[in-house]
Amino acid sequence: MQIPGLTQEEIFTLSRNIGNQDKGFKAKSTPFEINKLLKKAIDNGTTEENLAKILGLEATTMFYRHSYIFDHLISKLHKKVIYGSSEMKKDREKEGYITFQVANELSRIKENFQLEVYEFITKNHIHGWQDVKSIKELLVINDYKNSKKIYEEILQRKGLDKHFRVGDKLDLNSLNKKLFKESQQDRDKVFFKLVSKIFDSQIESVSLGYRFYEIVFKEEQIKISQKILEENKKRILEEIEQYK
Repeated sequence: MQIPGLTQEEIFTLSRNIGNQDKGFKAKSTPFEINKLLKKAIDNGTTEENLAKILGLEATTMFYRHSYIFDHLISKLHKKVIYGSSEMKKDREKEGYITFQVANELSRIKENFQLEVYEFITKNHIHGWQDVKSIKELLVINDYKNSKKIYEEILQRKGLDKHFRVGDKLDLNSLNKKLFKESQQDRDKVFFKLVSKIFDSQIESVSLGYRFYEIVFKEEQIKISQKILEENKKRILEEIEQYK
């Protein structure tokens, strides 16, 4: 196996770290180190297509992801990125490591917010890339304003604040175009009034998004049967649809 610009040891390192999940290997290097080797190989004339063939990969997607992450993620976090299959994962809590997929989502957030989001997810032991994607989407929807409220919403969704909650998916644009056009703050005010008519228990806060709603109650548990809960969820959609 020959790759111009790389030693045999570097080629072996690449083969054991890129797309190794299907090979049963534990990643020994970091994405930051691997990205350097990929760049070195490409700078020395190897195309991504040929590199993929040499490494036994079906596509060049992983090359693009490496490049994108380290071109857009703030440099302070470069060495915090590890592969999901890495043995370093056991030290994630202690060292503040984030997985490759989490870094991919984090790199798509505005640079001046990346460190803030990183500190939030590591402090609260949030490891899922889906959660970081949700944070990114909420930041974009709110034009990167009120980030503190967004973080509180994420904690509520994950049940890290010990409050009973009810939530479900919806298509707000189809249900009520008027509410869809309102600001997050105004939507939440209307939604609070609507759901307060449906539930007897005291409500702490609510959030009405484009694709998801959530109701957070003041208590850890509320007395409600599953049947009544499902009926209330239907009523929620009806109230949203009928709001004028």
